[in-house]
Amino acid sequence: MRVIRRLSRRSFISSVGFGSVGVALLSACGQPAPPSAPKPVDTPRTVDSKPAEAPKPSAPAAAATTAPAAAAAKPAEAAKPASAAAALPKSYLLDKVPANLTEAPALAELVKAGKLPPLMERLPEEPVVVDRKGKYGGIMRSATNAKELFPWTPIKYAGGMHGIPLRMGPDLASWVPNVLKNVEMSADKKVLTAHMRKGMKWSDGHPHTSEDWKFWYDHVLTDKDVYPVLPSPLGPYFFVGGKVMDFVKVDDYTFRFEFHAPNPSFPMVNLAHVFGFSHDNALPAHYLKQFHAKYNDKAAEQAKAEGFESWMHWFISKKEPDQNAEVPRLGAHVIDRVTPQAIFYKRNPYYWMVDSEGKQLPYLDGMQLERVDDLAALEAKAVAGNYDVISQSLLVKNFKSYKDGEAKGGYKVYTWKSGRVEQLYNFNFNYPDEHWQKVFQDVRFRRAMSVAINRSEINEVLYFGMGRPSQMTAHTTSRAYKEEYAKAWAQYDPELANKLLDEMGLKMDPSTKLRQLPDGRPMQLSFDTNGPHPIHEMVTEYWRKIGVQVDTKPVLRTVLRPKIYANQMIMSAWGGDEIIDTLLARRPKWFAPIYGDESTWAPIWAKWYYTKGKEGEEPPPQIKELYDWIDKYAETDDIQYVDKLLKSQAENVWTIGTVADGPLPIIFNKDFKNVPEEDYSVWDTLWGNNNYPEAWYLDK
Repeated sequence: MRVIRRLSRRSFISSVGFGSVGVALLSACGQPAPPSAPKPVDTPRTVDSKPAEAPKPSAPAAAATTAPAAAAAKPAEAAKPASAAAALPKSYLLDKVPANLTEAPALAELVKAGKLPPLMERLPEEPVVVDRKGKYGGIMRSATNAKELFPWTPIKYAGGMHGIPLRMGPDLASWVPNVLKNVEMSADKKVLTAHMRKGMKWSDGHPHTSEDWKFWYDHVLTDKDVYPVLPSPLGPYFFVGGKVMDFVKVDDYTFRFEFHAPNPSFPMVNLAHVFGFSHDNALPAHYLKQFHAKYNDKAAEQAKAEGFESWMHWFISKKEPDQNAEVPRLGAHVIDRVTPQAIFYKRNPYYWMVDSEGKQLPYLDGMQLERVDDLAALEAKAVAGNYDVISQSLLVKNFKSYKDGEAKGGYKVYTWKSGRVEQLYNFNFNYPDEHWQKVFQDVRFRRAMSVAINRSEINEVLYFGMGRPSQMTAHTTSRAYKEEYAKAWAQYDPELANKLLDEMGLKMDPSTKLRQLPDGRPMQLSFDTNGPHPIHEMVTEYWRKIGVQVDTKPVLRTVLRPKIYANQMIMSAWGGDEIIDTLLARRPKWFAPIYGDESTWAPIWAKWYYTKGKEGEEPPPQIKELYDWIDKYAETDDIQYVDKLLKSQAENVWTIGTVADGPLPIIFNKDFKNVPEEDYSVWDTLWGNNNYPEAWYLDK
């Protein structure tokens, strides 16, 4: 293993010259502190509850501040469990629309010139009111090496991903209204009634009604031509009870989803998050009909002329904002123009949210996303102050150089939390080698491989002590988190590791210093990973010391995926997301085998579960029980089933965790306001969508 200079957390903080305020910032390991907000409104934590009622109007929220200097003397505290989140407000929304509504000067000029309808004709009757203040103007500059038009970070987060039906509350355990005015679940949790905002419009000015939801239901979810050619199948959330859910249009602004079994988590998981959906969920029927064969008898001919395999592929491409710059949106920003070097976005003039003073959001005039293939060049440009917000390519190990460049670059560096286990490992119980199968299915092997890992050292070396050594389990913000589960078989004890392997009869070969399989072969294995990660280097070195040689090869996900589906991978590694309550145990993944490219735990058993026994192999009772608990949690939202899963994980070490909540550097222009100094940058939270990035502004 290459030599990595070990720098303690205290030395790291001193070396970057933080001072007392910086220490207070870095010592916060739990839920990020929110901006000042109105008095919290108590909302039940259950995902099927009614949304948080918006508090009465009061002083607008200020930007998040760090703790006072006196707090700097205290040592860093460990992240608090879910109960600590009780101090957070349940909503940043206000319940009264300000009397005076205003718009950006640039839009006012368009109205004056007759090129845009007046503001009152563009807003819904009841716009969302968020407790923020700011001012108009400015272009947010950023960069990416991604090829899609709306890459997740930062564009979907900063302005292109806000047209979703509901939004997660600040506590990440409840939901609040967003595009939808409200949703209600029936007492038996089988019927969801959604209430839309009258007068809401798509970015092209066309009304957004329940017809758009019906169009999605009729021509994506249940369309026998379109559904089979979707890039990936829609999840089971729409098929609870063994049948596709029913859609009922009540009127232009009310509709129902009727499920064939209880589905209490749907508001939180599928509407406040976008699990199972993409982008705006509902589709602009008025625009997309021209690409569907039911409404256009020349669709097949036109699709072929544009180079598509079929009209279905053409239709799917046209509905995706990542591929089609012209499709109407509900998000805060839409695409203005695209060049080979950059993508330019402009504000959506029909955006349906205002601030506490009645200013229509977003504040920013637009966004500019530079396309940079070389990540090293991207990092250098970030440190030079070329971007207003950037996190991609930034490395924890270079934090000091980022801090040193703040004054010259005109930016500030914040450390967000990853909200996940940085890397985790699964061994393939179904690997087509009976000797490796026998080893992997023996709990002593998995326990040995777990306690052989020095998580504290990984945390110090790679994360300057700012992460949290942990077994794979729920996040500390979760209502299901238990400290004993996080510590289960997570101590560093190579002596115990060797003892467990000795008990299994895996003898050490003195000449190679490798243990031997029952058939005499050396315990050497190699597998592909979804890109490189420094944790692999350290973990494989720990394993080599107990006589198991593991080699990793970084590849593209497109290369890895078919190998896992074909059951050709002996083990796997991935970043451990879906552990915050939003997505925790909502599907098989880390706590039951998944049929997907993120894990090789048991793809053949998982295929049996996903196909309801039609394909794959029936798993043993212990694994079937895990699936049963996931199914029961989906039907009841009863946390006892998650606890059963986590307890089983703690005892059996199905998935081996390493370090959780690693720090993620993010650079913001020093003049950016309303940006969170602390946040969770993870799929579970939609990278901080709950903090209303459309209210960021440049104070220049």
